[in-house]
Amino acid sequence: MHELMMTDLGQWMRTHYLLASVLIFVLILLESLILIGWFIPAVLLLIIAGGLIAADVLHPLPVAIAALSGAFLGASLNYWFGRRYRERLSQIWPFTRRPDLISRGRLFFRRYGSRSIFLARFTKPLRPLMPAVAGMVRMAPRRFIVANLISVFVWVLGYLLLGFLAMGSVSLLPEPARLPALLVLVMTVLMAALWNWRRRRTAV
Repeated sequence: MHELMMTDLGQWMRTHYLLASVLIFVLILLESLILIGWFIPAVLLLIIAGGLIAADVLHPLPVAIAALSGAFLGASLNYWFGRRYRERLSQIWPFTRRPDLISRGRLFFRRYGSRSIFLARFTKPLRPLMPAVAGMVRMAPRRFIVANLISVFVWVLGYLLLGFLAMGSVSLLPEPARLPALLVLVMTVLMAALWNWRRRRTAV
């Protein structure tokens, strides 16, 4: 019964892969936004999507395009928010609660310049923040677009590949060992996501 349900779910996702891609786009976009992005586990989503690609449940091209577009657009909107509203951002949540976040972001940008966009992409508290800081300090739009594109491609494709390789490794195991290995893999990813979420709560 359980195997039949999983088979039906996999078939449904194969049939509605474009809908799944739209959902991925929306979630990655929301995760990238400065006001709400701290609470969406986009890395976990990308790893799961990569695993579903390896399992031949999702199509790689629509998923990759959706994730890349969502991440790029979200960071670009943050850059526009920072450039448009500048110091007024400090008057809205979460900066009213943690006013030091913007000052820390400025110091990070001053230290690393354009590289801060790439480095922040892999650090959850900074990922939605640094594009807004780049806009606040009037980083040239062309420089931001280039840095944003590079960071988005490495981040999205890297985590999709991680999920793909992890699921591929499980599929190479003998049949009796696949389910326990898959459960261990899922639990590890969930524990990592939980740890990251708890760290974000203390950071924001």
